[in-house]
Amino acid sequence: MSYQTNLVADLNLISDYLAERTIPNLSKETLLAHGIDCVDLVILFGGAIPAAADVLGELWQTGLVKKIMLVGGIGHTTDHLRVAFKSDLHNQPEASLFADYLINTYDIPAESLFLETASTNCGENVQFALDKLLASGYRPKETLIMQDASMQRRMGASFAKIWPKKLTQIISYAPYKPLFSLSQDQINLGPSIWGLWEPRRYIELILGEIPRLRDDSQGYGPNGKQFIAHVELPANILSAFERLSRHFPELIRKAYQPNKDD
Repeated sequence: MSYQTNLVADLNLISDYLAERTIPNLSKETLLAHGIDCVDLVILFGGAIPAAADVLGELWQTGLVKKIMLVGGIGHTTDHLRVAFKSDLHNQPEASLFADYLINTYDIPAESLFLETASTNCGENVQFALDKLLASGYRPKETLIMQDASMQRRMGASFAKIWPKKLTQIISYAPYKPLFSLSQDQINLGPSIWGLWEPRRYIELILGEIPRLRDDSQGYGPNGKQFIAHVELPANILSAFERLSRHFPELIRKAYQPNKDD
């Protein structure tokens, strides 16, 4: 294998690992096999690209979800989302952008949506979503969580840290799985996914996740910033990250920032 081919293999290894799915797909047959005839609650987090809204909309139209929570204030991905949606809702939080699209495209009733519009980082996303659910009085038996594929595993670890285990069964499901490929020595990203990041930006996102998931003084786990539950990173993921770090040193997360959780 060529050096470039090895790079692509390492990128796909990490990308697939981060895009956590605790069930293989969202078909009725798969859900029934897990004892679920209809998901009580799906939470879609800001930071996800527009394609996630279509996954959620189709799930609604097939009658496989009862309630939806949309979470996210205004952050560094808001403009990207607004442009992709071609929305004229300026200065609106990401939860509102998703809600507007889902209501107008999939005829989802507004009363079936919970909106959390204040959170601006992963930790706030999870905590404020919990606060919103507890305040509503709604008690889902199972809750399916969807985030950008690059952040899906960290989001699951945040839930494991913050949400009471007896409150609801958490199903972590990355709504899309980007795939790197090589063409004429050019690294590409696909398949055709609406709103997908440019390859270099997505490389930066996935490489930034590994230091965050590490449970050391620099990471987000119990031995670091204590934002997430412990994550046991597989040896092959750490080895791939080290190789990619040498090739893309400028894309690796900068030094520990005591007051930032992004």
